[in-house]
Parts: sequence; structure tokens; C-alpha cells
Amino acid sequence: MDELILGRDLMICGLCKEEKGKLIDSHFMPAAAYPHVRGTEETGNGPPVLINLRKRSAIQTDRQVRRPLLCASCEDLFSKNGERIIGQLWATASGFPLLDLLNSEAAISKGERFDMYDSRLLDADVVGSIFYFAVSIFWRAQVWDWGYEGDAYKRALGSHYESQFRNFLLGKGALDNVLLFVNVNSDVDTSAVMTFPISGRIGADRLHTFSLLGLKFTMYVGRSISAVTRKPFEFHNTQIMFVSSDLKKSAAFQKLAGRVQSEVEAKGKLKASPANKFNHSRRP
Repeated sequence: MDELILGRDLMICGLCKEEKGKLIDSHFMPAAAYPHVRGTEETGNGPPVLINLRKRSAIQTDRQVRRPLLCASCEDLFSKNGERIIGQLWATASGFPLLDLLNSEAAISKGERFDMYDSRLLDADVVGSIFYFAVSIFWRAQVWDWGYEGDAYKRALGSHYESQFRNFLLGKGALDNVLLFVNVNSDVDTSAVMTFPISGRIGADRLHTFSLLGLKFTMYVGRSISAVTRKPFEFHNTQIMFVSSDLKKSAAFQKLAGRVQSEVEAKGKLKASPANKFNHSRRP
């Protein structure tokens, strides 16, 4: 899925597959997200900490993951159909617009562990943009050239769904057997997180996940999605569901924190720092 050089001048856009004179140096995650995973003014506004669990290392870096992938038209599709809206909703130091929106317009139940929301009560364009954005990130993970870093996602989407996702992103069709679950983090102290897509199985379900600024996206893909997983989506007649919970109290966060403390070694300037404290930004 890398760009193909034709002669001296033309390349193939990864999304529309058309020959172009130039491809955009596309960001994997939105460029606008990176300032929000830096340190706060109180902590010196330093670079975020990249935690690589595979390499068991943690470094401070402002490096942004990007490469030539899309033509200008397709880059604009991603922007206007997903990134512009999501950039107005994610958590920042000044607030969390999506959490406020959910609580004010779409709350249906409050629980001890999590709150549930009805996506049908939200503006359809907002819901559609969130879904489009998630699909675009998983599609990028499938076609991205990870080079020496290795592919943590391992092309988990497969060729069939890569084609289906690509057509959807181009506006050429709907997505069947694809459900999106968005967990909105109610804890402001652990919202400045960016993780890249990974995939795994829970029972019969194949799920794909990534996190960005207070939002954890879990997408279920395939005809084998279990009846238990499908049931709440079918009950609410929706393809996307929202809940909110405190990430810090979750078992997954506690497990991750334990691994970071026991397995990860600080490198470079981070190791030399007297405080030697990690920000909450990480990449698997």
C-alpha cells in the first residue's frame, strides 16, 4: 500500500488510487492533537513521553508520525469529514467538550462504574464525524509503512475490510458488520494520552483499539461479532455507542501502570531529569 512512483513525477494516492503529481506528507494522528499531549505550563510544557512497551523504553520526543500517503483531495476528505469535528471535541487542558455534550444532551443512565449515552440524541453530523474519524485511523494503520519501527497493528484489518473501509472513506458505501464503542475518560488527569491502533480477540470478537485525548475507540469488525456484543447496538438501533468512565480506576490502566513501573526504562533526557516523571502520553 506504499505510494508508487511512476516515471519521475507521478505517485498513487493511497485512498483514491489515482495518479497524482504530489502526495501530502500526511500525519497518522491529527497534527492538532500533538500540542495537547505535551506537558503543562506547571510542568514546563516539555515534550510528551513516548512509552514503547515492546522496547521497554520511555523517551521525551516531539516527533510526529507522518509520511506521504494521500493526495490533497483525500487529505481534505479526512479533514472535513472527521478531524475538524473531533478536534473540537477531544479533551484539552481547558475542558472536554464531548463529555460535556454527552452529559447535557444524551445521558440515559448513571452507574457506579460508568455512564451510558444514547448517540441518537446527538447531532447526526457530530456522530458521523466521530465514526468517520475512527474508521480513517484504522484504515491508515492498515496501509501505513511502519518501516523499522515495526507494525504493532499487524495489518489486522485484512484486505477485504481495507477495501470496505476505503470505499466508505471515499463516500462510496456504508460499512456492514462494523460497530464502534467510544469510552470517554471522565478523569482529567489521564486524558492527555495518544496510543496507536492494536488488534486482538475477546472470544469470537475481533476488536481494534486506539486512544486519543480522552477518547478510547474500540471497533468490532467482521461477520463473527458475537450476539452479546451486537445486542446493545441493535437495541439502540445504532452503529456507535458512548460510555464514560474513570480511566484511572480501570483494571486496564492499573495493569499498564504496573508494567510501566516494572518494565520500562527511561532513556535520554528523561533519564537525566531529576524528577524522572512520565507524562501520560504513550505509544505502544
